[in-house]
Amino acid sequence: MKFFTSAAVLALFLTTTQSSHIELSCEEKCPGDNDARLKSVLEALAGPPSAPSCGCSASSEEKPAKKAKSSAKSVKKAIEKMEEKEEKKEALKETKKAVAKVKKEAEKAADKAAKAAETEKVTKTIEKMEEKAEKKAATDETKKNLEKAADAAEKTAEKAEKTVEKTVTKG
Repeated sequence: MKFFTSAAVLALFLTTTQSSHIELSCEEKCPGDNDARLKSVLEALAGPPSAPSCGCSASSEEKPAKKAKSSAKSVKKAIEKMEEKEEKKEALKETKKAVAKVKKEAEKAADKAAKAAETEKVTKTIEKMEEKAEKKAATDETKKNLEKAADAAEKTAEKAEKTVEKTVTKG
């Protein structure tokens, strides 16, 4: 950016210097001498500063002024283009930062969702294990009750057998 502004200032300085050089050379050489006119035409063809062939200084003032204006406009356009490019680069950087931030947030949300799903799985597994333990405890209790009932039935059967034997022996 600094380079372009300094280049613009230099271009404007050179164009104004060249226009004043043309005016001075025209005033010196154009009084009406044919040799001077020929020299000015040859210099115009050979070098960058253009000297008028007719000897009129008014037309020579307009051309460098137009050149200075056009060069100033082109420099301004170049500066504007560079500024636009820099703005686009900055906008692109900001967009990349925003995209990276959104990706990080999405990853965090995905991690949280995965942790929540894992926690839910563990909770369901624990609940199933509790249900199985309760069922097992209930079946164990039922088995114990059945064993007690079977023992009681055996004892009752033994008592009944003994009483039947006593009555048979008595009788």
